[in-house]
Amino acid sequence: MLNSNLRPGSTTMYEVGIEHVLPFDAVLKVGGYAKYNEDQVTRISVGGTGLTGYATFRNGNWEDVRGLELQLARTSGRFVSGMATYELSNSRTGEVGFTTINNDPALFAATAKPFVRAQPALGSLRMFLRLGTPADWGALRGGWSVGTVYEWRKGGEYAYNPNVLPSRELPDENYI
Repeated sequence: MLNSNLRPGSTTMYEVGIEHVLPFDAVLKVGGYAKYNEDQVTRISVGGTGLTGYATFRNGNWEDVRGLELQLARTSGRFVSGMATYELSNSRTGEVGFTTINNDPALFAATAKPFVRAQPALGSLRMFLRLGTPADWGALRGGWSVGTVYEWRKGGEYAYNPNVLPSRELPDENYI
């Protein structure tokens, strides 16, 4: 083990919502959530004048995720059933503390500042539609169904990093 004294990463999640039964056995659910990841492991480089240097790990990364979810479902329909879910979420990730330790303060002074990167809000849509015949129509005519699934998701960010710089040193122009 490189550092057995590391704290294990932790996740705390909160969720709150309401559910309401509508006509035609449809159910509407509206909810919000927040998730906090703390003490995530990050790499730290240790080196100095005349030293070959080495890398070790420490607790220094974190992430916050927040979102909203809307769902409309009808699971007990005689001929038609299905569901549609829309989710909107955003996140922030960050790092605290040093990423490099060196005898020359000029080499690691920039890595002492906290780093935060906010991800823009991302949406996703999932839909399922089932058409079928009731089972009480008999063995040949009843119990048949056909279903289709549709999923759409807004793309996230990608860090263009040709020089393999640490994330905290990338300018905003490198995020596409």
